[in-house]
Amino acid sequence: MYKTSNGGGSIFAINNGINYLLTISINIINDKELIVVGSNDSYYSVDNGEHWYSIHTPYMPYGFSSIEKVGEGYFIIASRNGIYRNSTPVSVANENFIFPNNFSLHQNYPNPFNPTTTIKYTIPDFVKMGHAPSLHVNLIVYDMLGNEITTLVNEAKVPGEYEVVFDAGKYKLSSGVYFYRLTYGTFIETKKMCVLK
Repeated sequence: MYKTSNGGGSIFAINNGINYLLTISINIINDKELIVVGSNDSYYSVDNGEHWYSIHTPYMPYGFSSIEKVGEGYFIIASRNGIYRNSTPVSVANENFIFPNNFSLHQNYPNPFNPTTTIKYTIPDFVKMGHAPSLHVNLIVYDMLGNEITTLVNEAKVPGEYEVVFDAGKYKLSSGVYFYRLTYGTFIETKKMCVLK
């Protein structure tokens, strides 16, 4: 995908976060928000095309023919199989769009905790690092034996700083040591946390 601000005199790529895409249409919502409809996915940008993330969720069809924003985080999608509206809003309003240069999985806080703790992580800007973007993030909690307790994050993320709350009470965890692992492309980091009742 390419952009020009002078009628084509100079053109530059704005592909950060978009994999190969056969573009069907481009929808300009305002001076910051853009939607690109592709043959197998659609992408949304809140920073005039600097960074993109997929609108597709497991509940949305592939094969979009058009898409319109109809509310904060909501879209109407036309496809070859019908017309759809997402039930869960797509939102970047609470995300911090500082584009860092390094991966980071922070120590949870508080630690020890009962029953909730917050885990922060940082996703770098791959384009500024000279790499192609790889946007899928997994953040999984394990017990001492390596058994998966829950997946806290399993979705595409644009570069930035994020945080997620883990509620041990929801899983009736006993006091003890647990692990949380962040996977993002080839980056993997694991940290320890302690439930103390």
